[in-house]
Amino acid sequence: MKKSARKKMNKIVLVIGVLIMAIAAFIIVSSSLGKKGSSASFESFGNISSGKTNRNFSVESSENNIYNIGYYEVNLDSNQLLIIDLSIQSEKDDYEKIRENKIFIQNAVLDAFSDYSSNGSAITPLGKNMIKKHIKDNINKSHSGTVIKQVYFNKFIVQ
Repeated sequence: MKKSARKKMNKIVLVIGVLIMAIAAFIIVSSSLGKKGSSASFESFGNISSGKTNRNFSVESSENNIYNIGYYEVNLDSNQLLIIDLSIQSEKDDYEKIRENKIFIQNAVLDAFSDYSSNGSAITPLGKNMIKKHIKDNINKSHSGTVIKQVYFNKFIVQ
């Protein structure tokens, strides 16, 4: 093979290699950007801290009627993402009722943020308490028969 033909072959192989790497980079970047597209999302009803996610509630404290209701990502405004893992406390043992109504609870949590404006207040203690109250009120309005006494943050990250 001539020297010029070998140089052309090397250039072609180099160009193909660069194209493959560019396509791979594009796929990685586009898939990671696609995960942040919605204003509020629900990951799972389950115990995130254990690394296990399932579609059922997990009981954190049966003596105190505390139930983990899942992991949520919420865009508070154009430049703040709130990541929370929530638990709720009911007045009595309502595990079965809560489990049966999980879709209503999920919807109530997401609805709580649809008209919530953070104005940067989400990271203050008062802002966190306002979020808890808003979530509790929405859950109590959305599903009758179970009264939620308290909302707890297992994880609260503002980015």
